[in-house]
Amino acid sequence: MGSKLLTSEAMPTQPFPRLARRPAHGLSLVEIMIMLALIGLLAATLLPHYQRYIFKTRATAATQDLTRLRQTLEERFKKTASYPAYPSGTLIDATPSARPQQLAQDFAGWIPSQGKWFTYSIASTASGYTVLATGMGSMKCTLRLDQQNQRSATGNGCGFDKW
Repeated sequence: MGSKLLTSEAMPTQPFPRLARRPAHGLSLVEIMIMLALIGLLAATLLPHYQRYIFKTRATAATQDLTRLRQTLEERFKKTASYPAYPSGTLIDATPSARPQQLAQDFAGWIPSQGKWFTYSIASTASGYTVLATGMGSMKCTLRLDQQNQRSATGNGCGFDKW
């Protein structure tokens, strides 16, 4: 048998055709790691801003709760010429059915929208009152309103100083 010589037509164009570079499909591990690092950096930068926005929104809604509470107290004053008397720090439960009888009677129509995030309390005499909304958990914010419509916001979780 004779030896067969390979002609240029029979020889492959590349010495190792199986190792020839094919077009890449998908992403390499390095590219995926770079994308994850960028996403992590964006999340670390934006999350605190988002949290402040959420706290400020909750605090703004709590100011509306205090304003409605003030309206309830002023309606009572118009009817009886006095405010209900409560010692300092008397908590007004966000759920009307959980309130003691006198609180339930005095604040029957008042249901706060932010009862999940704030506790509401009152200190009042026949001639004046102060109502507070105090943030719970990481919500470091205390809102104050009195019969003279003096308002204040303290704590870095409010997102504002005056309202």
